[in-house]
Amino acid sequence: ATEPMSVGGVEIPEGGRVFLVAAIDHATGAVLGQRQVGDKRGEGAAARDLLTGLRAPGMVWTLDALPTTKATARLITTDLHGHYILIIKGNQPIARDAAAALLSGPNADWVATTATEDDRGHGRVERRTIRVAPADESLFPGAVQAFRLRRDTGGLDGVWTAKEIVYVITSLPADLAGP
Repeated sequence: ATEPMSVGGVEIPEGGRVFLVAAIDHATGAVLGQRQVGDKRGEGAAARDLLTGLRAPGMVWTLDALPTTKATARLITTDLHGHYILIIKGNQPIARDAAAALLSGPNADWVATTATEDDRGHGRVERRTIRVAPADESLFPGAVQAFRLRRDTGGLDGVWTAKEIVYVITSLPADLAGP
């Protein structure tokens, strides 16, 4: 039998894949902490455990879709006295569909609460358009805004080749996080 392999104190399971949940300071790039997860299904609990150990009132926590749960939102806004920016995908279908309905309609209806940014580099062009609407606790615990991020990408020839739409909820008010 072989000994379990470990790298930097993290045990590598058979098959060589390690799943980690990490907290990173966006300003400095420093890793504030991390937790090993058995597989992707354990990300939500690992993220809540990690956040609980990093108490920082007023902090804005940005999380991807898997740890986006009502329990995580409550933990951040109630216990940690912070704010969140949470991606809503298939693991929260009711909230995702509600956000999509809230943010639907023609672009002309959203001029006052939309921002667009174009970027060119790495052999492509990208346009990001954010549309924002007020939200409330009926959407998600602590929610005060929802937004739709649309990413259009294409080649340097000006031909758009892909579109992605992502829905996000936040506990940040409009004066702290406008479009």
